[in-house]
Parts: sequence; C-alpha cells; structure tokens
Amino acid sequence: MAAVIDIIAENIPDLEALNLNDNKLNMIDHMKVLSSKLPQLKIIYLANNRIVMLSSLDAFKNLPIVELFLDGNPCKKRFKDNSHYVSEVKRRFPKLMKLDGVELGPVIGFDVSEESKNLPSWKQLYFCNASGQDLIAKFIEQYFAIYDSDNRQQLLDAYHENAMLSITATNNQHYTQDERLFSYYKFGRNLMHPKGFEHRFASLKRGKLVVVALLNDLPPTKHDPQSFAVDLTFFTPQMIVLTITGIFKERNPDPKLEFIRTFQKTITIVPNNGGFCIRNELLHVNNSNPSQAKKAFKTVVVGNLNAHNNNVTLNPAASTSQQQQPTQQLDEASKFKMIEEMSRLSQMNLEWSKKCLEETNWDFTRAGFVFQELFKQNKIPQEAFAK
Repeated sequence: MAAVIDIIAENIPDLEALNLNDNKLNMIDHMKVLSSKLPQLKIIYLANNRIVMLSSLDAFKNLPIVELFLDGNPCKKRFKDNSHYVSEVKRRFPKLMKLDGVELGPVIGFDVSEESKNLPSWKQLYFCNASGQDLIAKFIEQYFAIYDSDNRQQLLDAYHENAMLSITATNNQHYTQDERLFSYYKFGRNLMHPKGFEHRFASLKRGKLVVVALLNDLPPTKHDPQSFAVDLTFFTPQMIVLTITGIFKERNPDPKLEFIRTFQKTITIVPNNGGFCIRNELLHVNNSNPSQAKKAFKTVVVGNLNAHNNNVTLNPAASTSQQQQPTQQLDEASKFKMIEEMSRLSQMNLEWSKKCLEETNWDFTRAGFVFQELFKQNKIPQEAFAK
C-alpha cells in the first residue's frame, strides 16, 4: 500500500478521490502519509472492509474530507443509533457533506478566508439606532442610581404594571460558601435547578409589585459604570430591547464580604404614561473571575494624542464635590471647586470641565457619567485634554 501511495503521489499529486472498497482493510494507520502526499484528497471509499473502530479514521483527520463511504464495516455496526454514528464521524471530519451516499446538509463552520480575516473592531457600546443613545444613557443612569440606593421601592415607577422578571445564576462550586450566589440562586430559574419545574415556574415573577419586592430581597449593591457594555438591539417608538453587562459588588460593612459579581441584564422597554418602563427583564448573575475583580472600581484610561496618558479614578461618589445642591444655591466659588475637581478626575482642561458641568446643570454625578460614556465612544475631542 505504501508503494501504491508513492506511485499515486508521483503521477497524480492533485488526486481528489480514492476508491479503497473491498480490500479487507482493518489497519489503516499507515495511511497517515496521505495528508502530506495527497493534500487535496477529499473523497474516500472504504466500503466493505474490516475497520473495527472509528478511531482508525483519525489517519485521515488532516485531510479535507467531504465525502466518505463506510458501509459494510464493523465500526458502523457498533452504533445502534444512526444519528450517533453520523455525529461521531462528523466530529472527526467537520467538513463532511456526504456519508455512505447520504447528503448531510450544509456545513456550518468558522472557516475564514484570507481576504476576510480582518474582523470589525470591538465596541464597548452598540446602538442599532443612534437616536436612542441619549435616552438609553439617561435610563440606565437613573435606574442603577436607584437600584444601588438603600430604597429600591422607588423602582416601582420603572416597571410596567404587568412586568415579568426572570433570574438565573451560575453557582460555581469552587467558590467558598459565602462567595456562592445563594441569594440569587434561590430565586433562580436555571434549567437544571434541583427543585425542578414547579420551582422554575413559581420563580417567574409577574407584576411590578412582586418584581420590586424580589429586587428588595436581593443583596444591596454598588455597580461599576465603567465596566458597562450596552447593546441596543431594537429601537422603535413601540418597543426598545437592550442588554447591559457589567460588574457590581455586594455592599457589606465587612469589606471581606463585599463580593464582586458580574451580571447580564436584558430588558424590554415600552412607552408608558408619556415615559418608558420595563415590561420584561432577564437577569443573569455570576461570580467574577480574578481578572474582572482586579479591574473593578479602579480606573479609566484618559488621554489624548498630544498630552499625557494617565490612569485616573473617575468615581464621583468619592469626590468631595459630589454633595448635590440645586443650581441656584451654588455660588461661584463652589462652581469653580467643582470645575477643578472634574478637571482633576477626568484630565480635561478647565474650559471643557466647566462645559461638561454646565450642560448637566451642575450635577456632578451625572457629569461624571456623561464623561465616561462619551469617552468610551471616543466622542471627546482632542482639544478637551489640551492643558
């Protein structure tokens, strides 16, 4: 057989199909050389041989096999379920389109041509409709400000009368008992929940009173807006669908018990009484990995092409200027102090720091949030950082 393969490789190096039917073959390990000597071989007939194990076919795994015949081999008879047989063969040959004369349907894979290897750049935010950006930013800011407060009862206005809430949680076993997500898992609707279907059905909360009552039972939190990634996937006057992922910690007097979590929240928003409210919400909570926990509540990289690139903490809640006052009660000295603090935290110059505060009605917290969102989207001009 080795001599035959050498003759074929020498005379027909671009061979695409090879018929080895009815040859009493049982050992085919020596055919591994086909991948180097006949690299274009993609159709192999091996019917009515003595191949006992499918693993023997690994000799051909480096070939682009699209058609294979194995009828009449003991290896096929080992499978009582034909679908299992097909899946095991396809696992070895992902490009396989025809097995034993039967079409397997189109191949779904991730082969990328040389011309299309340049994938689109990663984006922190995605908006299917740019006109919804300001609305969503304001909605997210107001929602999480209340959610992270000590009184989530105010969220009643954020939910529709017939709102529904579903929670799932990944309770990783390698974490300690305190780190586990029992506070969420006990309300969870995981498909494999040990309490079964009845628990999953009962855990689907309906009505805004029930939804907010459940949210009040969850641990107190503080979210990290710098970690947020927002995808606005549907935006019409009748309905908005968006997904928010990010990091939060569970507030606790004992810093050792302030566990860092990750979340994904998909919400459906509908118009209501001249505003908007949540009609449906899916919340998934997970333990953070060490890398996420290390980066959480830290810094945002701020810089420009000509000036310095600095790591600065942009956390308005920690600022001495965060004490909120109505605009009319702020004197010029207080305003200047806020401008200086905004400049220090954002690395913007005083002129642009003042502009940011003026456009947010001197609300320091909102100004910080707006800055972060615009910075993530690269919408702050270079001149803002020129000192």
